[in-house]
Formats: sequence, C-alpha cells, structure tokens
Amino acid sequence: MLVLQSKRKRIEDTTKMYSKLRNSFDFLISLLSNKSLWQVLDMFFYFEIKNRLFL
Repeated sequence: MLVLQSKRKRIEDTTKMYSKLRNSFDFLISLLSNKSLWQVLDMFFYFEIKNRLFL
C-alpha cells in the first residue's frame, strides 16, 4: 500500500513538473511570436547602434 502511494506521488510530481515546463515553453513561444515585441526590440537596437556609430 505504501509503495503504491509513493509511486502515485512520484507520478503526480512528475506530471506537475512537465505541466510547469510546458507552460513555460508556451509562454516563451507566445513571446517569440509576438510581432510588436520584435518591433520594439528592433527599434531599440537600431537606435542603440545608430547612437554608438555617431558618437
């Protein structure tokens, strides 16, 4: 009985871990697919490089 409980607990912990990992990847993919984020980063780096070149 105790062995079954420990196996069940281990399976639940593993499932939670994979769920958190998947949520993290989903969040990362949603960030990477967000076009406005890339536009803001692009503008930032453009002005950063422009300022460094003309100083």
